[in-house]
Amino acid sequence: MDADYHPISWPNTNYTADVKEKHQASLVEDRRKRRMISNRESARRSRMRKQKQLNELWSLVIQFRYVNHQLFDELNYMRHEHSQILQENELLRHKKCELLEVLENITANYICISHVLGEQDSHDISTQY
Repeated sequence: MDADYHPISWPNTNYTADVKEKHQASLVEDRRKRRMISNRESARRSRMRKQKQLNELWSLVIQFRYVNHQLFDELNYMRHEHSQILQENELLRHKKCELLEVLENITANYICISHVLGEQDSHDISTQY
């Protein structure tokens, strides 16, 4: 009877180990593939964030260049105005000096005339008596 005995339902331990090993390898491979897909997606999101940040920075650069250009225009205008005001001040100072000179001449002439008239008045007064 021992010679005719063939176990039908006994599992082959080598076969079971191979199946478990292949199943384990398949799980590891699936995890590796999911991790790789996840990493790619994460890298894509990261690139998109960086691109968005870069676009925002370029937008700021454009705005700052525009404002900078406006400020330079305003500065040039102010420099021109300043130069004109300095020229006008110089002209007014020159006119002031001329007018002071005229005033001094008028004052000197007035004093001279006053002395002459004063001498005539006192001479006239003394000749009247």
